[in-house]
Amino acid sequence: FERSTGHIPLPASGSGWIYIPWEYFEYYDAWTNGNEIDLAKIYFYILRFNGEIKQGAEVYVTGIHAYKNVTAGEWEVPAAANIEDGGVCDVSQQTLVPAWNAGAALLDGEFFLPGTAVEKNGEHTLEIINGDKRTTVTFTVTGGEDEYTMPVVAGVVGSGVYEEPVTITWDVGEGVLNGEAVESGVVVSEPGLYALRVVNGDKSVTVRFEIKEQTPPPPQHKKGDMDGDGEISVADALKALRIAAKLVQPTEDDIAIGDTDGDGDITVADALKILRVAAKLADAESLN
Repeated sequence: FERSTGHIPLPASGSGWIYIPWEYFEYYDAWTNGNEIDLAKIYFYILRFNGEIKQGAEVYVTGIHAYKNVTAGEWEVPAAANIEDGGVCDVSQQTLVPAWNAGAALLDGEFFLPGTAVEKNGEHTLEIINGDKRTTVTFTVTGGEDEYTMPVVAGVVGSGVYEEPVTITWDVGEGVLNGEAVESGVVVSEPGLYALRVVNGDKSVTVRFEIKEQTPPPPQHKKGDMDGDGEISVADALKALRIAAKLVQPTEDDIAIGDTDGDGDITVADALKILRVAAKLADAESLN
């Protein structure tokens, strides 16, 4: 390797290994958008040597050195082993370890290393890439691990604030509320801060919310109870009469309670109706 020119001689024919001092080249990962990745898992990326090296092929990293398997001429079409396109494998009966003869592989769009067993149930796609040649195999796994789904929580939202009890449900998984195991449908009413975590296999969701002290509703006075003591008495009739005589300025609440005929004012007629109820000559319902 000539550091000054960036030239690496390729084998004239067949395939071979080229030793590359690690500090002499840059790599660009094609699927992690430049994020740092474990060097032991670098398996397919673009090497840049002043345009002298093709992109693709297998790269193994040992310490600070890299070895690149290069082939002169055309890239070989990769072939899969241990799996068939359209095949179904029950992994409870046998271990499924896909293999291939050249290039690097992606399983369901993620890096896939040789010697790795496939254990998740469902349909999978293995894409093998060797330079400009690709082979795709689709297969189904049964008898293995289920593919867990993300729990969906209803009844509360993240950072929500509630002034009344909430009923919380979720579709799958086990729930833990402030460290205590709870079931879907739990009702939360006590004021405080809460964190609900629902776990379904390797998927989980956390929702934090707050229950505030509930504001009591304003007292509801019944019609004719001008002083709000819960009883209709002569004192209530007298207060209504003083308002009717313009001796007292009524409040909005006074008018709502003392206006028995709905004309928007408290009159002598209203005071007399209240007095009849206080004297037990009429029922309280007659004021409504």
